[in-house]
Amino acid sequence: MKLRRGLLVLVAAGAMALTLSGCFVIVSDTPLQENVIGDVIVHTITCVSDSTMGASCPDTGNSDANFTSTDPEGQLLLAYRVPDGYGAPTQIASTSGSPQLVMNANPSYVTQLTSLSPPPSGEHWVGYMSAAFDPANNAQYTFDTRFTRPPPQGGVPSGAPFKYLTVTGARETSSDPMDNLLPSRALDCGTTFKELHGVPLDPMTSPLPTDLTTCVDSPAVAADATALPDDGVLLTRDLAIAPGTAVASRNSTVNVPFTLNYVGPSDLSLVFTLASSISGLTGATAAPANPTFNPPSSSSTVQNAVVKVPAGAKPGTYSVPFSATLANGQTRNAVGTLTVLPDSEGPRVTISIPKLRLSKASKGLKIKVGCSEDCSIVATLTASSKALTVAKTVKLGGAKTKLAAAGKKTLTVKLNRTGKKKVKALAKRHRKLKAKLTVVATDGLGNKTRASKSLSLK
Repeated sequence: MKLRRGLLVLVAAGAMALTLSGCFVIVSDTPLQENVIGDVIVHTITCVSDSTMGASCPDTGNSDANFTSTDPEGQLLLAYRVPDGYGAPTQIASTSGSPQLVMNANPSYVTQLTSLSPPPSGEHWVGYMSAAFDPANNAQYTFDTRFTRPPPQGGVPSGAPFKYLTVTGARETSSDPMDNLLPSRALDCGTTFKELHGVPLDPMTSPLPTDLTTCVDSPAVAADATALPDDGVLLTRDLAIAPGTAVASRNSTVNVPFTLNYVGPSDLSLVFTLASSISGLTGATAAPANPTFNPPSSSSTVQNAVVKVPAGAKPGTYSVPFSATLANGQTRNAVGTLTVLPDSEGPRVTISIPKLRLSKASKGLKIKVGCSEDCSIVATLTASSKALTVAKTVKLGGAKTKLAAAGKKTLTVKLNRTGKKKVKALAKRHRKLKAKLTVVATDGLGNKTRASKSLSLK
């Protein structure tokens, strides 16, 4: 391609064949965030300038140049100034325009942009250059360049605004070695900011761009400018999950907290589906306390995973995965921990016996037994030989029951045949019965506690 200044320069230069760069310009440039909290895509529409009357792409860029139809060969440049931490592709291709324009990352372009137009703190340049080709005048090319967002770190969302600037440029090329414009030559953006953008102070007298290259032909820059335009800004949204920890005893229900940190504006349509589980703990279940989450604007909200720890849980620390997922599939994850404490002690036992007359004891003795945890209870009623005027301790009756969790339960100690006989005999003779109620409580791990209480019936 032949890149030439406008008619005014041609008149002034007479028969000189002035060839120069610059003619690849930006029509529009719009960033958007993919899938609500995903990567940033910069949607850039460009065109190849043409100074012909009525041309659809009349903008001749900073270098005041346009394509001509002779010696059709050149290379196009495209660069972005973006925040640190964002990843960029090594190759980009136009999504519209014919032929498709493929551009490869060009480290030299990046180095020279950085030197001649240093990016603001916290930003960097990425740059691309095409192979030599002959684009048609007024040709339009669209690029959707994806910049990978930095992932959340330590529960902190990647919430910094996406600040960016897009620039385009071009350079003259020739396959004739005598022209010293081979496409394989090193890219040369000049040594000054003025040479970088190539704005002519006077089209009649200004020198040609360095090496027939204008590295920043668009956006527009004033002739006396000392810096490129300010950044555009896209306020991005993100969610990060900070995992929490919890400690529990076996056979209990516990909340494992997760802090959902959100940056960005609130939106009623922004609904995350929450999910949770627990790994390695047989018989345990985990589920979010709330099935969905609609984050308030720029907020931190605790959402709990409710974990049910089984009675036979072994002590140890277990992983509790937690996720928040949008309808479009965007997901944020975190893994909390739950520590199950060791249990080597039997349950604490309480015994309560209401007053009862001996004459009614043969029908059974109601008692109330409590355990500090789940337990199996065996209650035994015995009396000594002195109380019964027999030669040994005698079992009068018993009862069994279970408590699924800490609590109390009323049960009836039923007398056996011997017990009924002895109680009736004592009642007939108006004697007292001095007995002992013994309770053995065993928890789910086999830890036992024995407790007893004396009673006197008359």
